[in-house]
Amino acid sequence: MTDKQENKISMFLSTEQVCVDNTAIWTTVPAFGTAFGEFQTGIVGIQNLRVQQETDLKGSAEDKANKQTALISSALGIAKPIVAYANATNNPQLRQEVDYSESDLIRSRDTDVETICTLIHERANTNAAALLASGHKPDIT
Repeated sequence: MTDKQENKISMFLSTEQVCVDNTAIWTTVPAFGTAFGEFQTGIVGIQNLRVQQETDLKGSAEDKANKQTALISSALGIAKPIVAYANATNNPQLRQEVDYSESDLIRSRDTDVETICTLIHERANTNAAALLASGHKPDIT
């Protein structure tokens, strides 16, 4: 919650407590009782959303990191044979397109890693027959 939201919920809870403490005074006014019930329902709703908002996202971050590590590992297993093939066939453009180190990929932004891995995949598909014929078989385990 932001500070402003935290201040509001604190005010709501204080107001609720004042109303509860003075129930005897307002019980004779049915409209106030109805409005107070709706007010309490709103507080419960806010508190439920707060719990949902503050749920620990650490597990999601760890899952994302694990998936990214697996993606990088797979991409490198495919890229290295392509680099070797590009060197063997004197194709500097292909080599430049797929020659990334693990640290290059780890330091890259998420969207850049996705783009690089997609490019590696496309180059592997484009050169698949030549790669297999030359014995530079990608490691896709």
